[in-house]
Amino acid sequence: MHNGSIIQDGGWDPTDLAQNNIIFGVCIVAAILHTFLWSQMIMRKIKFDITFLFSLSYISTDIFLLLFYFIAYAIRIRSWIPITLATCYFEAYAMFYFNILETYSLMALNISRYWQIVRNPNTYTDHRKMIIVSCVITPFLVAINLIIQDILGWSVLYSIPGSSCNVSFTNIPIQVWNMTIMLVIPIVLSFCLLFRAFRFLQSAQAGQLHIRRNHHRKVTIQTLIFYSFWFILWLPGMIVNCLDSDYVDGTTNFIVILLSTIETLCDPIVGVFLDKRIAQAWKKSYKWMRRQSGKIKITSDLNKCAFSALPAIDPQTFIQACKDYVNSELAPVVEVRACNSNCATKICPYKAAKVQCGTKCHPAKKKCCTNT
Repeated sequence: MHNGSIIQDGGWDPTDLAQNNIIFGVCIVAAILHTFLWSQMIMRKIKFDITFLFSLSYISTDIFLLLFYFIAYAIRIRSWIPITLATCYFEAYAMFYFNILETYSLMALNISRYWQIVRNPNTYTDHRKMIIVSCVITPFLVAINLIIQDILGWSVLYSIPGSSCNVSFTNIPIQVWNMTIMLVIPIVLSFCLLFRAFRFLQSAQAGQLHIRRNHHRKVTIQTLIFYSFWFILWLPGMIVNCLDSDYVDGTTNFIVILLSTIETLCDPIVGVFLDKRIAQAWKKSYKWMRRQSGKIKITSDLNKCAFSALPAIDPQTFIQACKDYVNSELAPVVEVRACNSNCATKICPYKAAKVQCGTKCHPAKKKCCTNT
């Protein structure tokens, strides 16, 4: 229905409800993964700086996409809530808008990395203001583009009872414009810069392949892997959104939305190819879980021990026994010397102070000594 004041009864029809229940289940898993990733990045003290800005903005768009879908789902499953014009605009434009921002976030990331590899290794430092300004201006430009098209009637909001609201672009020139601005330029530019950066690194002489170039080659390959995965799952949905939705049947629309949702679910995992700090968050979390499982195992083993059968030992008696051993003939023969070696320090077992490595602390003379 094309109408300037769309108001309809809420709820989906049985087919749309079943399809959205599947998408909702995928979104629940995606929300769990994203929440875990963000909590680990904060708890593991991952460094958030300007070099992480574009990767972080890309991951952030997933949070908004999930949040907006949960809001739309909560409204639609309550069939007694009418769908107002504001609700319909939100349902049609919100996720479409943040999907566009995903494209520009990845394009900005690839431009910065290409410039850093080929031209200037200090790109994020030398062009700090330009990077920040681009992050602020881009969302406004994308929003202005969509608002102008709606005001001039180049895009039409429509709703079919029992289905979600959608936006339809009225003529072919507008569809071509949106495809060019929102898809072709960002995606083609990103792929071109990735391949140019890779060829630049490949053409370098063997003597020039120092640690920095090897690191850049690894980052370029990982970014290409991530971008290919994202391109396959995300692109079909955006093509459908940019074309006239009247010509897309419900099953096709469901499939492309499901693919896009799966891509959102996989972002926290495949994001390890996008930025090393995401990989660090997962790695530190894995190490922490291994340590915790080790503690649980040790505690379980200790619980099996019959400590009640062991005799009680007075702490002073235990300390005196240790001192007697050190002063006895069983203790290693030692030579007294000053602590003046240049090696690293360690904790003295007797004085609870740092001494030079390879030394022991004589309990009586209180000087450092080494084995002869």
